[in-house]
Amino acid sequence: MTQAVSTQSSRKQTPPVTMQAMQWFFGTFGRIAPTPTSHLANHLWFSPRRAKQPDRERSWEAPATRENLTWRARAITTYRWGTVGPVVLLVHGWAGRGTQLGAFAQPLVEQGYQVVAFDAPAHGRSPGKKTTGEDFREIVNLIEDREGGIHSLIAHSFGCAVSAYALAKGMQVEKAVFISPPSDLHFAMESFRQTLKMPSTMVPHLRRRAEETLPHLGVNLWRALSVTNNVAGFPFPGLIIHDREDHWVPIEEGRRVAKAWPTCEWHETRGLGHHRILREETVIEKVTSFLV
Repeated sequence: MTQAVSTQSSRKQTPPVTMQAMQWFFGTFGRIAPTPTSHLANHLWFSPRRAKQPDRERSWEAPATRENLTWRARAITTYRWGTVGPVVLLVHGWAGRGTQLGAFAQPLVEQGYQVVAFDAPAHGRSPGKKTTGEDFREIVNLIEDREGGIHSLIAHSFGCAVSAYALAKGMQVEKAVFISPPSDLHFAMESFRQTLKMPSTMVPHLRRRAEETLPHLGVNLWRALSVTNNVAGFPFPGLIIHDREDHWVPIEEGRRVAKAWPTCEWHETRGLGHHRILREETVIEKVTSFLV
């Protein structure tokens, strides 16, 4: 589930030399030897890239209490803002971290909520090099159990797929906010394939490797993590926010989710892209007013 290269950037800039080399490799050997090439691609698919935490996130994190959650004998890093009130859970996306959504914390604490975030395995401060959507979902459920229930959640990008999966499997919330959601994993895989310039004939091989990585889901993987499939049954209010100039997850993806979710409100922004949308004051105000 490696994040694809921005379509805006790919049109305007020449890819770095390392990316060009990877594109040549996967483009060439994807045709010559698709099976072994798909094994390497699958390793990359489930290996998120860690990015350095910027100063703005450190300032958002400063009032938080950092805690650990034990998952499969590993210490998963969690963050807590506030000490009393209903819990709002923040769910980051692929190659993200909990503090990316930290701008939402203080406004919600001021409204009487506690806010909890986490770094998924192989993300942020949590250990590991590889992870899956199922791992994300297990940790979301562990936090739900630890907190004695979650009032509402705010999810970003792939975190929306994880959250929709957890909610479809029985997690209870009063409200949910999805920011820049993909509609399903097919979009993510196609974006991944195009980024590495793999031939379309690689798709069946990539799908098979992913299904083998999560054998308990197997061919059901795609339906289990389909946001459009899962939100169709949600009875609670939702808010979807997506930017018209999102070049990581195009706005058409969010529109598909909104169309499938009968109880959601749709809100478009312009000029915020895929990441700045998480710190824009008007977006924070919109989300806060929706949740309270």
